[in-house]
Amino acid sequence: IYFPLATARLKQGRYIAQIHISAPETSTVSHEFSIRWNDMPLSLFDLDFAITAMRYIATDDEFEELQSGNRTKRIKTFEAFWEKRAPSSATAYNQVMAEYYRRVDYAFINFITLREDNGVRTDRGRIYILNGKPSNIERVFAPGGPPTEIWTYASPKKRCIFEDTSRQGNYKLISTDTK
Repeated sequence: IYFPLATARLKQGRYIAQIHISAPETSTVSHEFSIRWNDMPLSLFDLDFAITAMRYIATDDEFEELQSGNRTKRIKTFEAFWEKRAPSSATAYNQVMAEYYRRVDYAFINFITLREDNGVRTDRGRIYILNGKPSNIERVFAPGGPPTEIWTYASPKKRCIFEDTSRQGNYKLISTDTK
């Protein structure tokens, strides 16, 4: 016998399904199962790192609250923060949170510099996390000038200019304009 379970609202974790049957005879069957997020961003495996990465989108008060208290309280605060931003309460999966942490993972790896071993803390990492992948990246290597990257976003129309004055991969945001 198969029983469909509405698992879309269940968070990651272990569960026990119990089926109690009352007929001429009474019987109870239990079965343990797990809910897993197979492609969960790596940055969500470490609560402290996940909270630190929220610095760009949380207010000062929210960020302070996210960092305070014991682990259980911080988990509840973290979950409440993202529940407010969930596009749908019909499922436990939050597309907004998932996309944010996919960007965090990308920034962590791809924007590491000689000075910064966490690409999330770089200017390019911050812009990538907040805006996503640019529509176009132009790299300028002018003789006598610092290497420059110009990121253009089609929607919203935005352009970010980064310069590496040290010539060691430490690009700093020098200008942002909207068209």
